Amino acid sequence: MSFEDNKLTKLLGIEYPIIQGGMAGISESRMVSAVSNAGGLGTIGAGLMPASWVEQEIQKTR
Repeated sequence: MSFEDNKLTKLLGIEYPIIQGGMAGISESRMVSAVSNAGGLGTIGAGLMPASWVEQEIQKTR
């Protein structure tokens, strides 16, 4: 089975079945962007962070 045939990659619209964990303090915009640009699913670690910080990280990631 190739990556293109994987149900997870089709469902999430990613190239590779790699999901980066949302680790608070580490998973910020630069890491999330790198993982996503490489074909995986990047996740912002937003636990215990204020909404304003999360909003800024989302904008930077975009």
